[in-house]
Amino acid sequence: MSKNYVENMATSMTKSSEKIPTLEDKYPNWYNIFNQEYLGVMRVPTGAIIGTSNLKDKFFDDRWVPTRKGIDGRFLRVLAGAYDRGKMFSVKNSPIELIQIGEEYYVSEDGNRRVCVARLLGIDYVEAEIMRLKRN
Repeated sequence: MSKNYVENMATSMTKSSEKIPTLEDKYPNWYNIFNQEYLGVMRVPTGAIIGTSNLKDKFFDDRWVPTRKGIDGRFLRVLAGAYDRGKMFSVKNSPIELIQIGEEYYVSEDGNRRVCVARLLGIDYVEAEIMRLKRN
């Protein structure tokens, strides 16, 4: 699967002009106002993952469609791995890391590209380690 093929696929999708929400955008200084509770590994609907906690460069729009910058070597490896495994979507069988606030989920340190690929391929759920945040 070539980078041009993936870029054409992403370009053909209707892109949003909105940037992907970040935890810091929605909850400035979130690390000071929330208590953390580790919930373990769970299946999470990909549609509930609405943003990210650490993306400084905007690789995806608010619907997880990759920007040109987001289609890099790592993205292509995740996409190729997803095709190899079919509907058993995982990369090295490791769960992504999510932060949960209410019913919303944000990718923590690991998993932005996997969420993008899962949504592009119509995969409904991903395995994730969940850290729930509650207001102090």
